[in-house]
Amino acid sequence: MFKCPKGKYQDNEGALACKVCDKGKIQKNIGQSGCETCPPVTIPDPSKSSCLDCPKGTYSNSGNIECTQCNPGSIQNYTRQRTCDICPLGTYSDPS
Repeated sequence: MFKCPKGKYQDNEGALACKVCDKGKIQKNIGQSGCETCPPVTIPDPSKSSCLDCPKGTYSNSGNIECTQCNPGSIQNYTRQRTCDICPLGTYSDPS
């Protein structure tokens, strides 16, 4: 008998393999029967074992599934944000 690793779970007895957590969910412990949802404006890391903040220059209003780059003409100077701010008159954002 093996325990499911972090980022995976098994909710059925007698299973032959572990399941990967669904989009927007993680499992930070081993041997678990389910996954937990990442808080808003965070996303699962690639291993699905922890949640990461959406970085500066991005936002998330997609229910903790992905961080989106701010559009040209807008900016976000903080992590964990739901929107980007439009650049005020006399300013611009560098798309690079």
